[in-house]
Amino acid sequence: MEFNKGYYNYNANYKSDLSLIHCGIKQNEPDELCGPSARNMYLLHYVIDGKGMYFIKDKVYHLTKGDVFAIYPNDVVSYKSDSNEPWYFCWIGFVGTQADEYYKQIGFEESNPVKHISNSLFVKGIMNCLDYISENKEENLSSLRLKAFILEILASFETPTIKKSRNYIEKAILYIEINYNTKINLSEMASYLGLEYSYFFKIFKKALGVSPSEYLINLRIEKAKILLNNKIAIKNIPSLVGISDVYYFTKLFKKCTGVTPSAYMKSYQNNDNN
Repeated sequence: MEFNKGYYNYNANYKSDLSLIHCGIKQNEPDELCGPSARNMYLLHYVIDGKGMYFIKDKVYHLTKGDVFAIYPNDVVSYKSDSNEPWYFCWIGFVGTQADEYYKQIGFEESNPVKHISNSLFVKGIMNCLDYISENKEENLSSLRLKAFILEILASFETPTIKKSRNYIEKAILYIEINYNTKINLSEMASYLGLEYSYFFKIFKKALGVSPSEYLINLRIEKAKILLNNKIAIKNIPSLVGISDVYYFTKLFKKCTGVTPSAYMKSYQNNDNN
């Protein structure tokens, strides 16, 4: 395995859902310090062997083989290899509109930026990516192929528990999207999935950043906007999106959008006529 190898993608697309910026592998010198500095990307380092320390927001994490530390964009961090057993690590940096969501899916939070994974798939993904890059000229690199390598590396964090939780979330979202126009009982939906509501609430909010009820409300309001855009009478919309009455619908719509349904419809029609 090559000790020092890296790649920086100067053509990364910050507006895409996921785009590779940086990846590499390195054997560090004893007491080698990186930083303090801030990055403009999401960056994951995997400790292949040895030891080191990660410094972030007045906290120090002592890391060893199998540990991964996450860096968020614009966070000022530094990390240092051990004096006696300097670490050997690999890394991947990426950006994109869905990058933060992928961080959440693999279990990282800014309050807890360190995880341990007991497999070598992270390293394998990095090496596959570097091999592909070295075998092709810069202009021949496929952005989709590079994205696939990112996903391959992120998949190394998946455990049966994570996969199972994600499966529950996908089923819940499908259930909500099919039944949003009915009187959904979220506790009954959790039971339908075979889960206690408190646990369902926890994994749903962790995965999507909103509670199940907030997700349902947001979906109903988005569906209501579509109906308003199509000039459906406001009095008929609540029943079409699963809301009990016009008064509550109007109150909820204004809370979510800042305007009443009638004002929203008028604004859309004016924009459509211009």
